[in-house]
Amino acid sequence: MALKITMLNGSPRPRGVMARILEVFTEGLKSAGEVEVETLLASRLGVASCMHCDSCIKTGVCVIKDDAQNVFEKMMDSDLMVVGSPVYFAGVPGACKSLIDRAQVEWNRRYVRKEKIPVRAKRALMLSSCGSKKANMSDGIALTLFYFFDALGVRFNRETDSITFHRKETPSDVTAEDAARIRAFGRDAVSALLFITGGRETKE
Repeated sequence: MALKITMLNGSPRPRGVMARILEVFTEGLKSAGEVEVETLLASRLGVASCMHCDSCIKTGVCVIKDDAQNVFEKMMDSDLMVVGSPVYFAGVPGACKSLIDRAQVEWNRRYVRKEKIPVRAKRALMLSSCGSKKANMSDGIALTLFYFFDALGVRFNRETDSITFHRKETPSDVTAEDAARIRAFGRDAVSALLFITGGRETKE
């Protein structure tokens, strides 16, 4: 069976720079083995903001009924979870941030309620893009995703599990050199997963 990969595109632009980056990244994933890839667009999920009502501390369940919990379950039930996002004021766009904030329920389940939550995912990755040439523009996203992935039960190394592209305003700004780097990032991710599973494409 194929490795299961869930990708979240944090951009509000369905055909923007990040869509192009994730498209090329998917090519890299598929070049290394059999994979089943699902890409979710944060801006089309209709996720409400966290109200900080603390109900999930008491019950382990979010009182808001929308797409958020389904997204978390999909990501945790994947072999690899990926978030791709443009940089908006050193962070992720609003719809993506609303989804991330809603992961408070998973954090409370794991660290406050001490629930044993099964997680299939073995690794998490970040891809980001920005119009600026400043080297540290994606640092805020990386820190946010470190805690988001932690809430979902997966460790994320900000140095080795992320890739950032600067001076990207339109999809055509993704150069052939960029594409080669993106494909390699995806190919190496699948190869690493296959190594972890002993060459099996998925666990039974």
